[in-house]
Amino acid sequence: MAENCTSLVLDRDIKVVIDSELYKSKQCSCTPHPCGSSSAQCDCREYCELIWVQFSSHDGCKTDPPCVTREKVVQQCKRGAEMAVVDWLVYYRDLWQAGDSVVCFVTPGDIDAICIHLFALSWHWKRKENAKFKNNVYVELQKPYGKSGIYNITALLELL
Repeated sequence: MAENCTSLVLDRDIKVVIDSELYKSKQCSCTPHPCGSSSAQCDCREYCELIWVQFSSHDGCKTDPPCVTREKVVQQCKRGAEMAVVDWLVYYRDLWQAGDSVVCFVTPGDIDAICIHLFALSWHWKRKENAKFKNNVYVELQKPYGKSGIYNITALLELL
């Protein structure tokens, strides 16, 4: 999806965040070996970078200025996509305007994503004065053979 994101046709003012392994970076303090090979003591990790894709209802995904932005603040080692999604969701919670909704797509459709979202949002998601959430968060678990399940995490938490 990250590689072909500019080909998407979304006729809405929407920002899509994609957590992918397409863009990777390495933050490393290891000294390179004089011969160019890596040091045996180096245990630097390679991090995946999120991308933001901005669509507009009248222009789609414009290329001038570029509609794709690489995000380097939230870094993931891809140990679990379910946790990566929650990391950026909580980190950027202040960007959402009142009434905005967020959909997190998780592939493969691991049910752990529901538990992780329930826990993280119960502690870190902003609420209104009436204890309802300011923004709805949905999780779509993408499963094999084109099946998927959509869960409204904030509505589930409000019922508890």
